[in-house]
This record gives sequence, C-alpha cells and structure tokens, in this order.
Amino acid sequence: MNTATENVRLPEASGGREVFFHSLDYSTTPDELHAFLQSKIGGVVQVSMPAGADGKPNRGFAFVRFQNENYGQLAVDDDANLMLRGRTIRIAWALPKEQHHQRQQRRGAAR
Repeated sequence: MNTATENVRLPEASGGREVFFHSLDYSTTPDELHAFLQSKIGGVVQVSMPAGADGKPNRGFAFVRFQNENYGQLAVDDDANLMLRGRTIRIAWALPKEQHHQRQQRRGAAR
C-alpha cells in the first residue's frame, strides 16, 4: 500500500492529528519524506504534499498523519532537530483550514 499522496488534504478525523512540515526542499517527494520520518520518528500513516502550480513536485511543505497524537508530539518536540537534504525542517501542529485563514487575515491586517 502506498502511504504517500500528492495534492490531497487529509481529513481531520481519522488517526492522530496532522502535523505541518515546512521549509522542505522543493525536490523532496512524499515517499522520501515518509521514509525519512518513519526512520526518525515512526508511526507515519500518510504524507500529503501539495504540488506546485509551476510544475515543481511540491510547494515546500507537507501534512503528515501519524498513528496517534504521541508520534505527532514527538515530531513537534523535535522541531529544529530534523534535517533533510541539508535543510532544517520546521514542524508545527496543522491548523484547521478555517483557523489558518483567520490567522492569515490577522497577519495581513497587521501589516
């Protein structure tokens, strides 16, 4: 079974919460990120990596679903300690889409 996906936003419900990984190299593939995180943290269920509109394989970020929230917490706690392709991966809990949009609007109003 292929556990990596492209251009798919995972639903919030099943399994553990999503974790947001960004500052990824644009040539990183979902399968590569899946294997890397499985070896470093474990418990990876699915990787969702939206492709770039400009033909790049990704937009520099991914959403990862872990078997349970404990694995997700390990990833978030390890922020700034994971490096892939020479880049430090930034990690945070993924926000629900509505909450993300509200945060973006507040940032825009503050400028």
